[in-house]
Amino acid sequence: MKGVLLVQVCYELTHDNREREFSGLNSAIDELNPQKATIVTFNQIDSYIYKGKTVNVVPFYKLYS
Repeated sequence: MKGVLLVQVCYELTHDNREREFSGLNSAIDELNPQKATIVTFNQIDSYIYKGKTVNVVPFYKLYS
């Protein structure tokens, strides 16, 4: 689907909660086939490939800067 941005929000992405946070995106990625997926955190920056899609991890304060 063109123009779809998926967003998951958590305070901190850790080894303990990573699977839970990505599973929150899983069904939406399968159904909507988005251009982008983002996990918003308090202060982390990272990038993952998940199901062939790039999932960017960004701190909340970078969303509008």
